[in-house]
Amino acid sequence: MKNLKKGFTIIELVLILAIGLTLAGVIVCSVQVGFMSSDEAVDKTNVTNLNLSIQKHKKETGKLDLSTEDDFYLFFNTLDYSANTLKVNRMNRHYVYLINSGIISYVNNDNKVLFPKEYTDYLITSSNSYIVTDQNYLDYLGK
Repeated sequence: MKNLKKGFTIIELVLILAIGLTLAGVIVCSVQVGFMSSDEAVDKTNVTNLNLSIQKHKKETGKLDLSTEDDFYLFFNTLDYSANTLKVNRMNRHYVYLINSGIISYVNNDNKVLFPKEYTDYLITSSNSYIVTDQNYLDYLGK
């Protein structure tokens, strides 16, 4: 008699399933890292563009006083940016306006400046900076 084997054993099916799930997990993780990198790149580009706008305005007018949040949002309102420009794409990060330096920076929750690089040693306090957010801007517009 011939013993014909038809189909897969349960062990073979479980093994194929385990390999498939492992590959799916690796792919999901690498795609997620790619999204996080692109989100951070967008945030840094927004900081660069805002700082260029601030510098351009200072050069054209000779001065720019943004010592309060309202001053900043009034200035921001004159630019061709939407409120989404101030929406940070990465969790636990935000934009901060450094009053003494006159720039926007990109910081983490520990108030460590991540970008621009030349300000990474800058000590952020509530007296020399303020957080700039899309929600605060929308609240400012609603006043």
